Amino acid sequence: YVSGSKTLTAEEKQRAYKGPDETLEDWYSLLRETGKTLKSRGVNLVDLTQVFAQSSETICIDDCCHVNHKGNLMMAEAMSSQIK
Repeated sequence: YVSGSKTLTAEEKQRAYKGPDETLEDWYSLLRETGKTLKSRGVNLVDLTQVFAQSSETICIDDCCHVNHKGNLMMAEAMSSQIK
């Protein structure tokens, strides 16, 4: 539900997307802005909301926040590159 974060596949549109949700969009916007503030204050924080932006594969498995094995690997790789 973050604008530009993932082009949904036909399967994801059917199974994992319940339609536009302004409340979720507002919350994610607030979380991302808060993250930027924390980062500017020295908190080691990485925003992963764009980790699937370049993927054309099915990643999302429900309309909440759960992803498949491929999605978990992508997040793990993004996190481990930051930890290194």
